[in-house]
Amino acid sequence: MKHIQAFVSAALLFGVSQAAKELEFIAEIGTHGHSYFPLQSRFKHMIQTDEPIEDYTYKNITPLGIRQQYLIGQELRRRYVTNLTAGTEIEGYSTPFLNYSYRIQEMFMRTAGNSQSYISANAQMIGLYPPETCNQRLTEWQKKNVRPPLFEGISDEEVEALGDFATKGGFTPFDIFNQYQTEDQMNDYNGLGCKRYSQLRELSHQSEEFETIKNNLTQQYLQYLSDHTSEPIKTYDDALELCQFIYDAWIDGYDFSKFEYDDKLKNVCQKFMESQAYYKLYAHKDLRILKISELSQLLTARLYALVDQEEFQSDKELDAEYKWLLSVHQYQMKFNNFNKIIEFKMFMFLGESWNVKAFLSIVSDQFKFDFISPSSLIILEVYDEESENEQGVKVQKASVKVKYNDELVTLNGRCLGKTECDIFDFIQTLRDQGQILSKNMRDVCGQEISKSDTFEFESPSEILNYLNSY
Repeated sequence: MKHIQAFVSAALLFGVSQAAKELEFIAEIGTHGHSYFPLQSRFKHMIQTDEPIEDYTYKNITPLGIRQQYLIGQELRRRYVTNLTAGTEIEGYSTPFLNYSYRIQEMFMRTAGNSQSYISANAQMIGLYPPETCNQRLTEWQKKNVRPPLFEGISDEEVEALGDFATKGGFTPFDIFNQYQTEDQMNDYNGLGCKRYSQLRELSHQSEEFETIKNNLTQQYLQYLSDHTSEPIKTYDDALELCQFIYDAWIDGYDFSKFEYDDKLKNVCQKFMESQAYYKLYAHKDLRILKISELSQLLTARLYALVDQEEFQSDKELDAEYKWLLSVHQYQMKFNNFNKIIEFKMFMFLGESWNVKAFLSIVSDQFKFDFISPSSLIILEVYDEESENEQGVKVQKASVKVKYNDELVTLNGRCLGKTECDIFDFIQTLRDQGQILSKNMRDVCGQEISKSDTFEFESPSEILNYLNSY
């Protein structure tokens, strides 16, 4: 019976006899690069600089955010293409995994419906496949005879200056799948996106439970923030806006000369941002389910294809679910060069911090209080490992590991307490945690909350104990 084993990058297994181990699949779930709109903030006067600040009319990615994503791409190339870790006894890196040059059939890239995520994906791909790796070359005949109608008058000298590559300098165009904002179910837009998530989140932030969290923090720290920053901070929302601005501007390297940006200020602001981040997903289980279900469906369809069919064909419910996932999401792949979902070697999902936090919340409790920073990253690797059983027969063994920002994740559910878990148990953990793997997310997200619907929100005690502990 064939199994597949999943590991996260650079994870070591000790005391296991292995005959062969090969990387089969990579999934990346990440946030877009740093972005903000300084000139629209009412705290912009706090930034002290002699240099002009770029006017980001819309909340867009900054040059720093582009650099973050480019560096991620470079590191992915180091690990999976140029293979600089070969020979270092790090398992799974004995041979390059992805092709030296970009192959459209190897990767499926999906971003949230916003410019920050789309540009981040481009920047990351340029790092992963820099111009010098381009293999899109023209023949001599093509260079001299094939011209777009608009530019029939281009000279031979200009053609020669372009070189052999399809683009000057060898820049590679990348296939990145993106949905219009109002149809993007990875986010909570009020159009055709996940209305139910937006409505439920609004209800949770109007609840008595969240008011308890807000009152606890505002009573402790509003006066401190006002005194320390010389700003009229009067409400929880004021404090949250100030702290987000300080965090963004601090990352961008601006000088705050009007006050001292000390560790206590960072800790206080971290509390406000973590309280918001926590209750955006943990106030109600449906918030986590709705936020990550479409992404989970795509990932699960790919993982199912890596498991021996005998594992779940005996279970009619699982078998029907697998066939449904393939039929629905294979249809979506038709917009991505008709490649089969089960043949992609890498999935890349780039979106908002809530996508990363929601996935972490489904598979682990390890990072439930964390504020997700720009360019944070989850990497899941899938390996095929060959070993011998007690009878000396060669078999394929399966297990799963996940890393968040290169930190090994302790899993929950059927993988409770483990950092290594059978891939089938990993899939079942997604299902057991309430993931909607057998319904069209367009239909689920379109089920608006009515006035008669009632919800019981999570007790704030856990987050309050955490916020008051440091």
